[in-house]
Amino acid sequence: PVSVIGSVKTPGVQQVQGRKTILELLAMAGGIDADAGGARITRRKEYGPIPLKNATADSSGEYFVADLDLASLLDAHNPQENIEVKPYDVLSVSSGELVYVIGQVRRPGGFVLRHGKIVSALQALAMAEGLDKTAKPQQAHILRVVAGTEQRTEIPVDLRKILDSKSSDVPLMPNDILFVPNSAAKSALGRGIEAAIQIG
Repeated sequence: PVSVIGSVKTPGVQQVQGRKTILELLAMAGGIDADAGGARITRRKEYGPIPLKNATADSSGEYFVADLDLASLLDAHNPQENIEVKPYDVLSVSSGELVYVIGQVRRPGGFVLRHGKIVSALQALAMAEGLDKTAKPQQAHILRVVAGTEQRTEIPVDLRKILDSKSSDVPLMPNDILFVPNSAAKSALGRGIEAAIQIG
């Protein structure tokens, strides 16, 4: 028996026959959810250490634990991370933290930060499928939670300069909101053209 819990399609105990790897175990659990972030494997000490660089013994000394980079594992960047599972292993897949892109973009919404990955303002904009035609990217800003409070601070970011390579990109933190305002003039022009088409 091997347990898979967290952000997978069918969490629970899998009865493994023969040798199976982490990826095969995830496939048996129906694959990961869209909001999956990182993963951790926990192994009983009697089944030996986990053959990963970041593996450590837990505080009780009865288990080994190691974190897994799901994105790297799924993309086969480091095949050696696709280790063989042992009896009674527990694979925990956590939900990823989100960054949000709202306002005048083609696909506003929340986007998952994969475990240990950093997303920049430009990458988040690409995930939101780019700017809407009424956007005013030079007046965009990031809304970031102030540590220890529920308040957010506004950080101005000129997306136009970043897109034109005149300014360096800005990294986003978990739960940041990238807000792209609209240009009132562009919106009014767009409504005028639509009205003219309808009259025509």
